Amino acid sequence: MRIILRNINKHIRYSGIPQTAVELLIYYCTKLNSSGIKYQESNAMLNLYEAQLKKINKFISSMHEDLQYDFKKQVEELE
Repeated sequence: MRIILRNINKHIRYSGIPQTAVELLIYYCTKLNSSGIKYQESNAMLNLYEAQLKKINKFISSMHEDLQYDFKKQVEELE
């Protein structure tokens, strides 16, 4: 999971667009939820997941209000 996340962060850095960052991280979190991996039972995996949610919220706060509303709906489903 860390290798995948490292590649995602690399793409986020090179794009430089907050919307791309939010979309990639939301996709990562939804796939982690649907994968069947019991990340809630592992403190390390749970901390990793929660850190991604914090990072998503940080990127969302720097976006336009219309986009914030759309992305916040998706983040609420993840929480």
